[in-house]
Amino acid sequence: MVHLDTDPMLLANLLAVAQGLYAFNRFLAGGLIMMKAFKPRYMLAVYLFMCAIFSIAAMNTHGNTSIALLIIVFCFESVSTLKPYCTLQKCNY
Repeated sequence: MVHLDTDPMLLANLLAVAQGLYAFNRFLAGGLIMMKAFKPRYMLAVYLFMCAIFSIAAMNTHGNTSIALLIIVFCFESVSTLKPYCTLQKCNY
């Protein structure tokens, strides 16, 4: 159920939290990709799988729970942008 009377400032703050988590997780994943213990293709597969799981969960919930799950989806989307960089740097595959 969508609440149209939600405060725009709260929504802006939630988007800022989502973008902050996206940036933090991107740096974290970038560091992990450079380690030999983590294969980039497996990290990409796990992150996109988790993105799909949380997207499905967000579609089947309502209200604040759905918003929280969408913020987590932002978190897991961050690794998908590292793949081209990793290809250019010739990371371990």
